Amino acid sequence: GCSFDAVACPADERCEEDDRGAPRCYGVAPTPTPTPTVDSDGDGIPNEKDVCINTPDADQADFDGDVVGDVCDNCRFTRNPNQADSDGDDVGNVCDSCPDVTDLPDEDGDTNTDGDGEGNACDNCPEIVNDQSDVDGDGRGDICDAAPNDPNF
Repeated sequence: GCSFDAVACPADERCEEDDRGAPRCYGVAPTPTPTPTVDSDGDGIPNEKDVCINTPDADQADFDGDVVGDVCDNCRFTRNPNQADSDGDDVGNVCDSCPDVTDLPDEDGDTNTDGDGEGNACDNCPEIVNDQSDVDGDGRGDICDAAPNDPNF
């Protein structure tokens, strides 16, 4: 142990003067064991700071600021922190022009030939811009339907 003017302290305590100048023994707090850093994807960024926990992404780019890195974001240019993808086509619902129908995305998202906002897989008239009205309920848009009032034609 240590001593201060004839006061002996145990080996795990330190000897100091208190605020009145009297010798005192003070316990030394144990050094905490560091918590191991987890880096699931091995990119050198700990999980708690990583924007793509399961995909290596050393640069941590996040264009849309949704705290999901561009490398693993299913809608890189539009904020969507929950990454919802109802149809499982790897295009986030907020970017998917046909979020409830699995279709094959092209490089800009889902294919939308006529540019009307409905992806071809769910567009009732994919070659002609239309409002998706289908009076006879036959699945063909009225503008493309030879007999828009006859579901059998």
